[in-house]
Amino acid sequence: MKNFLMRNGALIVFCLVAFIILIFRIQSSPPLLSQDEASFSNNSFNISKNLHDENGRFMPLYFETLSTRLTDWKNPFLVYWTAIFIKIFGFSVFSTRLSCVVLGIISIIFLWRTVQLLFPKGKYTPLVASLLLASSPLFIIQSRIVIDPIALVPVTMAEIYYLFSYYRTQKKSTLILASVIAGINFYTYSPARLFSGIFLILGVVLFTKINSQKKKEYLSNIFLSCFIFAMFILPTIVWQIKTPGLVTDSYIGKLLPFNLENIISGYWVNYLRYFDPSFLFGSGDADLLHSTGRAGVFMFAAIPFLVFGIFNLCKKYKEKINLYLLILFVIYPFGIFVLNQPYRACRTIYMLNIFPLIFAFGWEFLSKNYKKIAVGSLVILAIQFPVILYDFYYKYPIRTQLSWKYRFQLAIQIESVLLDSSINPNTKYYIDNNIWFAIDDLIYYENIYKVSQPANIIFTDNIGVASQSGSILLTNRINGEGDKPTGSKIKSGWEGYYLLEKK
Repeated sequence: MKNFLMRNGALIVFCLVAFIILIFRIQSSPPLLSQDEASFSNNSFNISKNLHDENGRFMPLYFETLSTRLTDWKNPFLVYWTAIFIKIFGFSVFSTRLSCVVLGIISIIFLWRTVQLLFPKGKYTPLVASLLLASSPLFIIQSRIVIDPIALVPVTMAEIYYLFSYYRTQKKSTLILASVIAGINFYTYSPARLFSGIFLILGVVLFTKINSQKKKEYLSNIFLSCFIFAMFILPTIVWQIKTPGLVTDSYIGKLLPFNLENIISGYWVNYLRYFDPSFLFGSGDADLLHSTGRAGVFMFAAIPFLVFGIFNLCKKYKEKINLYLLILFVIYPFGIFVLNQPYRACRTIYMLNIFPLIFAFGWEFLSKNYKKIAVGSLVILAIQFPVILYDFYYKYPIRTQLSWKYRFQLAIQIESVLLDSSINPNTKYYIDNNIWFAIDDLIYYENIYKVSQPANIIFTDNIGVASQSGSILLTNRINGEGDKPTGSKIKSGWEGYYLLEKK
């Protein structure tokens, strides 16, 4: 035990500090919950009770939500992972978000180990790479909310670690482990359906050492890894056949049209946006679910480590690990640059795996050749990070409440409807069926307060019901005075969701 602590003391201390940063004020920043959090949490709660989902399926591979206008299938990894924490700690905002904090800490552990593997003599390199990951606003936010992008990060980091270990040792057992983890990774987050296999196959092709006597072994290793990965994704193929649209529905209507204009410019404009310095290190994502609004994906101080990390990799691009990281850096936006939607940091969350490893190469180069730049960048980080943290803990929640009108207001109003309807059983409370995720939010608060849905809460397509005597309607279809049902007035709500009651 003593030897273990001596060997891993720095990592343990770093993880404890990171845990405190991620857990502090976790129930208030971000405030309340997003609709996806409600959906994941509800499914995890059901699994924790009896291993059945909300539709009565026993341990399903994917989770069908009740409330979306289009069928929405949730990936399984985070649901089952969060169910463990609900089983242990009970159902609450804290327990569900704690599950993602732990995923964040696991990400740091595997990053630290991977950098140690790359730079066994680099005394501070694992610390610097882990610091730049742990200070990432995207990493901090995603590690504190119950949605599936963060699930991809630790599993991908583990996949990379065992691929690099395979390169060093050429042990088939390590290759098998990397292939199994890649198969698990397929079920973490939608982009992993593409990249978990790419990371694996590219790694096996590059990292399997070959000579004239071992060509058959080279091919057999590639076949073995592909076979193991295929066995993991086979159940999804079966589910897709039985449930058309399981995988494909979420992409329908989101692709840029395939035409000459997009081939020449449209796709590539989108692609280059993901390398925009203002996106990576400046203002970040426009959506406050993926950015603080005051910093980019990474701290500004990380720029020198990225620039010189790329330079260091390019200097020795023939080395297999260097080439592997350069390829991943170039292709990381490929899964989503063909979409017609605003670019989102969460869709390219592989940045949290690829960039910190490049930062490690940058630190190695700078610390040996331009030590003042390296130390100066860390000093800037030490100044900027506390400011960003204070803003995140205390000011970001206010910006979020104002920005997330379609998320935050719904949570407030649904909670209000549930509590008021229990107090006033003779009043009918109608919820507009047009509201996306309303059922998920209602079920979430029923689980939080341990109550069943009162009989006086009714879902309806007819917003004219607010004119009925004594009834209250929650709707998001009010765009002006004339849109309110006759005889009703706004009880609460602003620019989004409204509670209406009879005048």
